[in-house]
Amino acid sequence: MSARRWRNESGPARRPARPKIQPATRKTPRSPLGNYLVRTRDPVGSLLMVLPLLIAHVVLAARSPGGATSDLIAYAWIARAAEAVGLAPLVAAPVLVLGVLIGLAALWRDSRDPIQNRFDLKVVPLAWIEGVGWAIPLLILAVVMAASTSISPLQAGGEAASSSGAVIAERALAAGLYEELIFRAMMIGLPLALFFRSESRAFVPVRAALVIGSSVLFAWTHLPESPEGRDVASLAFVLLAGGLLAFIFCLRGFGVAVVAHSVYDWAAFSLTSGS
Repeated sequence: MSARRWRNESGPARRPARPKIQPATRKTPRSPLGNYLVRTRDPVGSLLMVLPLLIAHVVLAARSPGGATSDLIAYAWIARAAEAVGLAPLVAAPVLVLGVLIGLAALWRDSRDPIQNRFDLKVVPLAWIEGVGWAIPLLILAVVMAASTSISPLQAGGEAASSSGAVIAERALAAGLYEELIFRAMMIGLPLALFFRSESRAFVPVRAALVIGSSVLFAWTHLPESPEGRDVASLAFVLLAGGLLAFIFCLRGFGVAVVAHSVYDWAAFSLTSGS
């Protein structure tokens, strides 16, 4: 073949341009279990899961303002920030949850995976059941650690542990919603969504560092104020509990973690409310 066939009239020899490689798209459909796992981890799914819990907490808190959440550090942080800008905490806290989830949904949206662009409401009850199931390891951990701690993990919770069912439910919902918001969604989810892609080499070590850091801060905010209650076993329990909740958040998403946390607190407070 003559070299002239590879030349144009005014330049050197050129080879034909290679065809552009299009980004890979998911063509193989997922199994029903795979669809469920993806949809429930999506922030839109979490938003639909926690919306009824947010409404229930607002209704319960409006009936007894300043009660069960008064000693909840995560809610106190949100309340101080809200009051600084002239907002009522009971309005600002749910709005913050919704805003963070909407922001995560926008940051995590992947147009190459069509299943992430829709959500099936039928999976919400299944996700609530899953959240209840994840609360069981937390309760087992509390029971196992109770024998070796200076205070029983099942008796933590301030006034809620000796109050009525409505107050216990309010406290449990607030702990699940706002502690998961601060220590998991904002300390783990937002930094990862803003600065890292899951395909990057730094994603896994950075996520591990964020999990450790958030678990340490979570443990610090849950240690008893009395020095007598701050022993190694108590610290180990709150660290393990925070680590397990962070694991649930990373593996299964915000909504499942909120349900697991709320159910654990409700069960713990209810078991000790009569003692």
